[in-house]
Amino acid sequence: MPRQADIRGSDRYKRFFIPFLYIAEPVNYNNKCKFKIYAFYSWVTNMFNRFRKYVASSVGRKFTVSLALFMIVPLLLVFAFINQNVKNYSYNQACLLNLEILKQSKTSITSYTNDMEFVSTTILGDEAVQNLVKLYDDQTATETEKRKITVGFTIQSLMQSRPYIKTVSLFRDQKIFVQFGDLVIQENTEYLEAAKARKGRVLWTPAYKYDNPTRAYNKDKYVVSLIRVVNDLYSMNEIAMERITSDESQVCGLYKGLASPDSNMFIINTAGNVISSMDKSQLGKSIAADQYFSRLQKAQSGFFEQTGKVYTFYKISNPEWTVVMVDPAKNFYAGSFDMNIIIYICLLLTVLFGIFFKFIQDRNIIRPVKELAVEARHFKDGDYNVSLHTKSQDEIGQLNESFIDMGQNIKRLIEQEYISKIRQREIELAYMQSQINPHFLYNTLDSIRWMAVIKKQPQISEQIEALSDLFRHALNSGRAMTTIREEIEHVRNYMKIQKNRFKDRLDYDISVDESLLEVKVLNLVLQPLVENAIVHGLEEKKGGGKVSIQVKKEDGNIIYIVADNGAGTDQAEIIRKLGMPDESHNVFSLKNIDERIKYKYGESYGLDFHSVKGEGTLVTVTIPSGEGMINEAT
Repeated sequence: MPRQADIRGSDRYKRFFIPFLYIAEPVNYNNKCKFKIYAFYSWVTNMFNRFRKYVASSVGRKFTVSLALFMIVPLLLVFAFINQNVKNYSYNQACLLNLEILKQSKTSITSYTNDMEFVSTTILGDEAVQNLVKLYDDQTATETEKRKITVGFTIQSLMQSRPYIKTVSLFRDQKIFVQFGDLVIQENTEYLEAAKARKGRVLWTPAYKYDNPTRAYNKDKYVVSLIRVVNDLYSMNEIAMERITSDESQVCGLYKGLASPDSNMFIINTAGNVISSMDKSQLGKSIAADQYFSRLQKAQSGFFEQTGKVYTFYKISNPEWTVVMVDPAKNFYAGSFDMNIIIYICLLLTVLFGIFFKFIQDRNIIRPVKELAVEARHFKDGDYNVSLHTKSQDEIGQLNESFIDMGQNIKRLIEQEYISKIRQREIELAYMQSQINPHFLYNTLDSIRWMAVIKKQPQISEQIEALSDLFRHALNSGRAMTTIREEIEHVRNYMKIQKNRFKDRLDYDISVDESLLEVKVLNLVLQPLVENAIVHGLEEKKGGGKVSIQVKKEDGNIIYIVADNGAGTDQAEIIRKLGMPDESHNVFSLKNIDERIKYKYGESYGLDFHSVKGEGTLVTVTIPSGEGMINEAT
């Protein structure tokens, strides 16, 4: 199953596209089909879960999605529905109006065809015409001329009041009996058989040109003709053919005034042949092969849209013509433009309102909730200085105020507990100091020192003297504060004792800003740092090392720096233990110093620890110059 392995791979692009590959690939058997369906279902489920988790991770996203799904999207759908219906209604109304305009041509076209048929019937029913045709071969030339004059008078009187009639011709086969108007030497026989098949009923030709090479003139002019059989009024036998012709431009003039500049109008017969058209390139052609022709045959009148054009049409029963108007489809949507503008404005206002509504809710609800969540995370990490500020009196404002009060109460309780612990330690230290009689201790150590002097043991004497000074400084008459001079002296005495122990394995140097010697500082800070450097740094290093002690003034603060080139340690682990609320034996002295300094001087002061394994350790203590205490408890 290589595809299953692909799905479970780490490539997220494969996981995205493979479900679609499964659907596109042909399925040949049931197991494969089930696997494909399961893969696609898994992909859809995975995408949905990701989206749900993404939304669930933020109240702002929840609000945005809810606003979009339940307000903006429904309104967009409603506006789209209204817009479509308005568009359809406007389109239908425009098409109906166009159809009514087109039907205005029906009167003139019908009048034209009826009048042409009236002229045709008048001519073929005239007794002089009947006699001329029937007796043409049997009468003398003089009689024929007399009869032509009589017939001519009748026909010319009809043509004189109808300027659209260009030719009237009576003929049989190729014999022309009478012609008036445009004269031809030989008649066109293209439509004769079709006319004869109608047995006296009218045949209307499509637009055509005279193709007889012997005609007199009008070589490039399209014409439309009415052709019919002339029957004997008594025997109903065919005796001649009648042709009445009009220029196609005369027919076109009956309707072209109704068309717009970008429209086209034309007339076709039932076979799809073009009778007349505003587009002269259509003349002499058929539209029967065009796609829209079949739709023109399905109704008496109507309209439809196809390939970006609207076809409007109606039919005339006699003759069987279809009048068609073709317009660009865009013209019929122009009427909905104003309504579309209104809908688009409403749509835009809806989106803007949604954005404005989201902005208001984000400012008044979501942002305060997010700020509260941020403060809650800080609160979880031990920062109880809640910085929420709100003037709101609603439930969120009340929640913020309650959270602020809770943070302040917890901070106050912690500080009280911290102060109680510090005081307890100081009380214990004071108790220990009170248990030791300083004068008895000093006198005893002084007696031992003089015994060493008498026995000529100067090293023992110096060690006892240094130890005596250590005790004196440590006890400090129960006072928590001392001077930097005394702190340095205390360190020197401590180093004398350690030097005697480590010999050449221990080296040290002390650098002090002379202007700071009389500054009051917290007692017993520097010596524990030096002791920590020796015990944890140099004792573990083969060959010993060096401790550097520096006291200087920087940016208005006093800086203690104790550095060694000893074994070093895991800096991250020590810092982690310093931050733990429970005491850790390995960092007790450092933690104790840091807590005492912060308690005395504030949270901005304290101890910084830096160490690299195999290279050494650097401890920096920052305190304010002068006492600068915020807590005076001893």
